Amino acid sequence: MLVGLLAPELIAGFALRQRIIAHHFSRKLFISKTHAFFICMGGFVDRNGHPLVTLRQIVGSYGFYDLEDMPLRDFPPATLAAIQTIPRAVIADKSKGDVFTKAVAFSQGLWFVVQSLARLGQRLPLTQLEVATLAFSAVNIFTWILWWDKPLDVKEPIVISVGPQPDFDGVDELGRPPVAVPLTLRFYRLVGLPYPKTSYSPTKAFSVPTFWYASWGDSMIDLEAISLMGQLFIACLFGAIHCGAWNAAFLTYFEREMWRIAAVILTGAPVLAIGVFLMDSMRGVDLEKATTLVFMPFIAVIYVLTRLILLGLPFAALRTLSPKDYFAIDWSIYIPHL
Repeated sequence: MLVGLLAPELIAGFALRQRIIAHHFSRKLFISKTHAFFICMGGFVDRNGHPLVTLRQIVGSYGFYDLEDMPLRDFPPATLAAIQTIPRAVIADKSKGDVFTKAVAFSQGLWFVVQSLARLGQRLPLTQLEVATLAFSAVNIFTWILWWDKPLDVKEPIVISVGPQPDFDGVDELGRPPVAVPLTLRFYRLVGLPYPKTSYSPTKAFSVPTFWYASWGDSMIDLEAISLMGQLFIACLFGAIHCGAWNAAFLTYFEREMWRIAAVILTGAPVLAIGVFLMDSMRGVDLEKATTLVFMPFIAVIYVLTRLILLGLPFAALRTLSPKDYFAIDWSIYIPHL
């Protein structure tokens, strides 16, 4: 909830990563996207209650590229065969959201976007709170689409009691099993930065970390690159919508300048991040350490402060509203009538 409030584009990027890895699981393992999302969520567990979230647990010691030579469709391993025999309806029945409830939530956000565009078309003002809500709605639409096939708020996992479900080599250099994933590493995974595979072992845990979507071994370089670019694009869109209130009526000069500066930072920070990561990918330029230890924490602090400003100013502006803020949209001009 806190991340969704301060940086909703990170949740959209997280949803994009889960969508991409679910697509790969679905295509490689011959299962539905709902099954694949359920794997990413830790919804399938072994007989001891440990989540089955890695390919090694499901099909043995193979990776994505090795699956091309495996006849999984005709002769699947026991664990995968057990997952394939579970009907999609059984997983969907565990979800607290069906197509109707998801459509209602999606239509509410879409309707607010339409209302905001209609107000602009009729030259009616948008308050800062409406502009901020419009930015959240636009990002949430991306998230809803990406998570459309994902079960919602499942409480009980499905036990897969067949198959060897081989152990995961999640041990450090001293042979010690991993402990709980630190909070800082969870947020690193949220923004697409790697953390050591020894930080988490599904065969030792009874749940997945908060922002889990795939093990580092099952993830792919192109997945991280596409997800990062998509996340930064959504972040630019989120900030650009705030820039839409550039010439809006503010109560004081200070509030107007604060809004403009914060909106520019919110839009420019993702662009700057894209430039840094592109430089990092250039041959002979190694900015990995600077990016991880200096750049990202600095941007995170500035970004959070900017978000707090853009959350506080809209509510402060409600102390005095102009009469035009209360004008309703004249929908009849868009509808043929007599």
